[in-house]
Amino acid sequence: MFGAATLVRLARAAPITAPATFDEADLKAFFDTLETLARRLCWLFNQMLCAVGIILVSIWLCDGDTHVIKRWDVLGPVFSGFLGFILSWLITRLISMINGDIGFLRLQRRILENALARERKKAAEKIASSRSVELVSGNYGRVIGQQ
Repeated sequence: MFGAATLVRLARAAPITAPATFDEADLKAFFDTLETLARRLCWLFNQMLCAVGIILVSIWLCDGDTHVIKRWDVLGPVFSGFLGFILSWLITRLISMINGDIGFLRLQRRILENALARERKKAAEKIASSRSVELVSGNYGRVIGQQ
């Protein structure tokens, strides 16, 4: 199940909306983060394959009829302990993968919020530049410090 979840995550493409959404720094941060997540997921998938391999080898070694290793009672706990360690490790890595996805979503949110702020600023500048404001000076009282 872990392997299937990892493969689904690796199949995710970069959700790019519009090229104007990204400035250069945002685009670099976005794809650097996406590449880091993909690299971590590949490593996690390899570790999951290792766990499956240990399970298959231990099943083959402790087969009731053939007993490839005569002293399975000595090696059995070693295989079980190693398998338990790898499964515990994979669960912690799965939690890390979830945290990485949440961080990636926060990065996407920040990028889109920055893009929206740039668009709003551009629209406000356009409105401000189209209106001309004339400052008129007049007699509005006396200057402080003069009688």
